[in-house]
Amino acid sequence: MNKTHVIFIVISVITSAIIFIASENIFLTAAVLVAFLLFTFVAYVPNIVKFSKVTKRFHECYHFISNFVISLSIKKVIALSLENTTLSMNSEFVDMMSSLENMNDMEKLRYLNTDYFPFHIYRLFLQVIDLYLEEGGDILESTKYLLEQCRYGEEYVTSSINLANRKYVNFGTLWAISLSILVLLRFTLTDFYSYIKNQLIFIVSLGVISLFLMVSIFLLIREATKIKIKGYDEHEKII
Repeated sequence: MNKTHVIFIVISVITSAIIFIASENIFLTAAVLVAFLLFTFVAYVPNIVKFSKVTKRFHECYHFISNFVISLSIKKVIALSLENTTLSMNSEFVDMMSSLENMNDMEKLRYLNTDYFPFHIYRLFLQVIDLYLEEGGDILESTKYLLEQCRYGEEYVTSSINLANRKYVNFGTLWAISLSILVLLRFTLTDFYSYIKNQLIFIVSLGVISLFLMVSIFLLIREATKIKIKGYDEHEKII
């Protein structure tokens, strides 16, 4: 269970508590809580975690390519450049590269494209490195277009993350206000509330509102986590 699970569990409990305050119906409250938790573990968190993994991996890909090219322009040797670049990456990457000791340097670079960096930009990087090994030349000049595309990709991924966060904040604010009004009406219109709290239509309405909220969150997350990175297939595995 990660931080995202905890956040949605807290939201589930708070929403259920508001429904209980508004209805004083334990069965409706329990149903809302169970449904919200199901949405959390089946729909909400998997989409957010997948989006986070893909964007994090593209950030790593961008930094790997940039650092490798700079190192290669100085060291002029693939082995030393790969070693230096690997040390600049996170511990997960370092551990994975350590497990590839039986491969040569180019095999390691190509292996990264199978699961770790399944992006078109990384395939371009491999092509440039192959060309550099065959013909030599100035690696900085050879990778000018590549690094430009890397920068565009990095900017796109960063803007996608920022846009998703803004959508979450706006959506959360609107629903927080709506649920607050529901609680406020519960305590300000006490006579009216005493009349309707046991009415079936009122209980059903609260259930429909809760379901609408859960479905809306799912649609929001599905839309906010859409990302188009050339070469990345939705069905490919990001380990």
